[in-house]
Amino acid sequence: MKALSRLSLFLLIAAVVLCASAGRLCADQDKWITVTARFAGEGKAAEERATQDALRKAVEEACGVFLTGRSQTKDYKLVYDKVFADAVGYVKEYKVLEISSNGSVTSATIKALVSTQKFEHDWASIAHTVSAEGNPRVMIIVAESVYTDPRSSIPVDTAGIIQPRLEDFFLSKGLRLIDQATASAVSNRDKQLAVIKDDVSELAAIGARFKADVVVAARAIARYGKPIAIEGQTLYQFSGNMSVRVIQADSAALLASKAFPAASSNSFNLAGGGEKVLLKLADDNKEALLAEIVEAWRKRAQVKRTIDISIAGMDFEGFKVLRDKLSSMAGVRSVNLRQLAEGVADVEVDCEFDLQRLADMLTELEGVKLAVVEISANRLKLKVSGANP
Repeated sequence: MKALSRLSLFLLIAAVVLCASAGRLCADQDKWITVTARFAGEGKAAEERATQDALRKAVEEACGVFLTGRSQTKDYKLVYDKVFADAVGYVKEYKVLEISSNGSVTSATIKALVSTQKFEHDWASIAHTVSAEGNPRVMIIVAESVYTDPRSSIPVDTAGIIQPRLEDFFLSKGLRLIDQATASAVSNRDKQLAVIKDDVSELAAIGARFKADVVVAARAIARYGKPIAIEGQTLYQFSGNMSVRVIQADSAALLASKAFPAASSNSFNLAGGGEKVLLKLADDNKEALLAEIVEAWRKRAQVKRTIDISIAGMDFEGFKVLRDKLSSMAGVRSVNLRQLAEGVADVEVDCEFDLQRLADMLTELEGVKLAVVEISANRLKLKVSGANP
């Protein structure tokens, strides 16, 4: 009895210690960090850049950041920077405590609440990221195939198991979806064929046609395995897999690509076994899929984004002026000419701010008079003043 009492006391102490440790771990998930960052120049653009650098610094100090690439600075002015960051934490909220400038360098001091838990587990912060990206409109297209006969290469029709499951989940997390009734002008067969053929350009075109910003294209396959006899009944085994591509509609850029773990399911009904494993694929992976999409948006917001620009009425001399003017501005990483044909320049701009801010900067450039013709989620169309669009 005494031994049992000592064991009970030991277990009680161990439980208290574990609870206290867990409490400390939970408490350590959020940290307030005060940091200062500097950037060459003065004015609004320099203030924004210094603040963004301070936010990155806060995450790095709180939980570390893994960097690959090269970065060089000279007197706080960025010379070359191609950095990919995968922070294990992120800023939940922040306050700007002080902005100061000595005429050549702008300093920003911020106090930031940094979370060190995995980003995909905090749905409130995912909502903040979606809002920061301008609440992109999402179109979901799923091609499903169920093979119930191992000897046949012809799948049976399904009622669409995964798509409504994903749509309901995305809507519950505050994402804006393109209504399927609106997109009915393109037949489901045409959309699914584009997924099966992995035709990224066609999928992007379908999304752009209905003013979607992002297309989520999923391919799911369920296959019948083998029967198992159990007490006079037959149990049918099914396995399934799903892969997803996330595509920017206006540029056909691939934002994310992921193959999810295989799933398996058993059913006493051969006809319903395939649909059961498809449903399991959707439920097992819907959170990871949304986290993958939002993580691509988060990195674009915190590291850099690439914006495609098309400028009508521009020659090479005009592009050189544009490149030099734009490259000298705070927050612009690089300006690259991709094509110049028939008076239209296709340019990629790597920058640290959103498309609206870039449009403002382009129309205010000295030496190059540009007018905005069209704006989409990640693409700008402009013309040189006096030129035909």
